Amino acid sequence: MDGARQWLRTQEIEIGVRLGGKRAVLGEAARLLAARTGMPSPLILGALWHRESLGSTGLGRGVALPHARIDKLGSAVGAFMRLGPPVAFDSPDDKPVELVLALLLPNRDPQRQLDLLAAIAGKFEDPQHRQRIVQAPDPATAWQLLTAGIRG
Repeated sequence: MDGARQWLRTQEIEIGVRLGGKRAVLGEAARLLAARTGMPSPLILGALWHRESLGSTGLGRGVALPHARIDKLGSAVGAFMRLGPPVAFDSPDDKPVELVLALLLPNRDPQRQLDLLAAIAGKFEDPQHRQRIVQAPDPATAWQLLTAGIRG
């Protein structure tokens, strides 16, 4: 279903996660991404926080796309969490975030990475698609909805 080179795997998808705020969300994302990459969780969390300090990665409509560039990363990797209940994320519409897709991106080929971010953000633009993700009963279904048509 999701090969080792896939940017998102079901092992890095959590459904119904209860976290106490933005710091906890980024911490859990760092934990999931560290398990995938073998990189230290504090390094990943620091990179995510640094990017977040430049401006919120909350997209609005209950979605956040925290991301960071990592020097030694060979390809893009992601982790997805559907939060329950949603948490404040300093989004432009001030709505709390329920869907969080965290990405680590390699420093090389920035245009390809921007294209990946745009493709993922575009999936969350469609209200019907967003609702299907909210209602996904398990990580496998969420994975299918999140990755269809997107290459890392």
